[in-house]
Amino acid sequence: PDGMSAVRAMRARGLRQDDRVYGPDTTLAVLQRAAERGLPVALYGSTDRVLALLKERLPARVPGL
Repeated sequence: PDGMSAVRAMRARGLRQDDRVYGPDTTLAVLQRAAERGLPVALYGSTDRVLALLKERLPARVPGL
């Protein structure tokens, strides 16, 4: 299942992770921390349309981004 590779990697390093790591939740958490620290982020992949929508919509979800 999605996210299980990250769980296995954390377990291999001795970190306890019982649930899978859901990509969209992880992405939002990383973006929130970047915004808190004033760090720039780059988005790549997908289509130009999807990237344009993310650029338009993410600042509403993650203030300071």
